[in-house]
Amino acid sequence: MNWEKLTSLDFEKAVQTCQGVGILPVGVLEA
Repeated sequence: MNWEKLTSLDFEKAVQTCQGVGILPVGVLEA
């Protein structure tokens, strides 16, 4: 999945598909 191209409607469908379980990347860790 391309996060840059994810629309709100696509996100809703994805949440329904995975039955409400999801992981959202919120940042990048650099060492």
